[in-house]
Amino acid sequence: MFLYTALIYDGLRQHLVTHPCDDDAAFSAYLTSQYGIHVCLWHEKTAQKVSG
Repeated sequence: MFLYTALIYDGLRQHLVTHPCDDDAAFSAYLTSQYGIHVCLWHEKTAQKVSG
């Protein structure tokens, strides 16, 4: 599991989005479902700690 952070532009304004996902494709699908057509200006993927 990774924590993704992205700065996107949806045609009206910029959004800083943070969301946990398993892979790049899942994060891309999340962005598309939430914001529709958008431009990703910047993104970062960091590993999340797994408590056990």
